[in-house]
Parts: sequence; structure tokens; C-alpha cells
Amino acid sequence: MGRLFKAFLFKLKRDLTFRITLFIGIGLAIFLTLIYFGIDLITANENNIPLSELANKNCSGQAMLMNSFSQTQNFGLSIPINLISFISLEFTYGTIRNKIIAGNSKFKIYTGLFVSGLVFSLSLIIIYVLICFGLGTIIGGFNPNGSTAPFFGFIPTNINWDFLLRFIFINLLTYVTLTSFAVMVVTVIRHIGGSIPIVLIVIIFAAMFGSISSLIAYGGTDLDGLIWALRILDPFYASNAMEFKTLEGGTLLRIISNESFIVSIISNIVYTALFFFGGALIFRKRDVK
Repeated sequence: MGRLFKAFLFKLKRDLTFRITLFIGIGLAIFLTLIYFGIDLITANENNIPLSELANKNCSGQAMLMNSFSQTQNFGLSIPINLISFISLEFTYGTIRNKIIAGNSKFKIYTGLFVSGLVFSLSLIIIYVLICFGLGTIIGGFNPNGSTAPFFGFIPTNINWDFLLRFIFINLLTYVTLTSFAVMVVTVIRHIGGSIPIVLIVIIFAAMFGSISSLIAYGGTDLDGLIWALRILDPFYASNAMEFKTLEGGTLLRIISNESFIVSIISNIVYTALFFFGGALIFRKRDVK
């Protein structure tokens, strides 16, 4: 197992897919930071106030931190796409077959693919988030108990340390689940063109359901049953749900409720395990050509 992982790290250092994805992430982080900064400048000019006095900035450390973690926007979707491409080439070039011939068990090989996928995905998203967060902090400052960009453009939203720490932890967990799912799909289908649409469709819909249902519920509709079902069944719910507490003056405090936080941890762990062991079982049963 250790040899397989060392071989992966050696390959990763020289892999063109990883390098291209990383450079795209760095470029996108800089580009989006400038876009958000431009929006803040326009907003400040329209309101005839200094940029430093603008509340609810789009380009601040806390706002960029939250935006950069999205699984369905900006850099998020490129990670599973490139992970699938990276693993698919292992089959295309016969690398998997050579590992089996060398005496490695299929379970060890699949475990190696999963661990390698985690390193691939988490390293990319962490680098991207840190760049966005760093640039946002330099330009707009960082206040963990401050405000973010207005929700839907007109509702002021505040955050605090409790929300940020939960948000970061839950989002990192979702990328573990996403990786486990993508590795399972690509090892079953073994084709880039067939794997990417399945993974992207599932990710987009999983993220969308949590956001839309929580917004409707916030609007006054009784959806307790649906919300609980999504908390349990959708591992991306807590990272995308819009849960708030109303503060004095009508300002909203963004939260991740205890129920959503705890259930999401359990849900992501269960889904990661199901995808991992399900993929490993299928991989062991099928022949590798």
C-alpha cells in the first residue's frame, strides 16, 4: 500500500492534469477576486461612500472563503472532472493492470486510488480556498464576526466564528464524499465521457436541493419533513442550506443548525463508506483488461 501511494505521489508531481488544474484554479481565484472587487467599487461609488465603509462586501476574507468552497460554482466542478480524467488514464494506459500483475490485491489498488483521489481533490480545493481567502483578506479585510455579501443582493447577512468553523469542516467532508463517489463511478465505468456527466449531475442536484428547500422553508412554508429527509439523504445539504437567525433590525445571521451539522457529519461518513466499499467490491469482481 505504501509503495502504491509513493508511486502516486511521484506521478502527481509530474502529472500534466494536476498541474493544469492547479494553474486554472490559481488564475480563476485571481480573476474572481478582481471581479468581486470591481463590484464592490461600483457599489461604493453608486452610494457615494468610501470603499472601506461599504458593508456586506463581495470581496472580503469571509465572503471569498464562503464562495470558494462551492461544489457547483467556480472551481468546484473542475475538481471531480479532472479527478475522473486522472484515474481514467490509469485504466487507459494499463497502469492498473500492471499493478495487479505486480502482485497487488485489487482492494489495495482501489484503496490506493481512493487515497490518491483524496490527496488530489483536497490539495486542489485547499490551495484554491487559501488563495481566494488570502486575496479577499488583503483587499477587503477579514472579520469572522462581520458581514458577507447581501443575500440575494438585498438582505444583509452576518456570520460568526461558530458558523465559519462548521462551514469549513462540513465542506471539507463533502469533498471527501464527492471524491469517494467520483472514484467509484470512474472505476465502474472506466470511461471519461460516461463518468463525468453522472458525477456532475448528481453533485449539482444534491447541492441545489438543499439550497432551494431551505430558502422555501425560510419563506414561511412548512417543510420540516422535507428538510429532515434532505438532512439525512443529501450529504451536501448542510454546506448549501440557507439557515438563518433574525437579529435586531432585521439583519440575518447565517447559521448551520446543530441538527444539520450533526446529521451532515453522519451522512457524509456513511456515504463515503458506502461509495468506497461498494466501488471496491465491484472493482474486485470485474476483470481489468
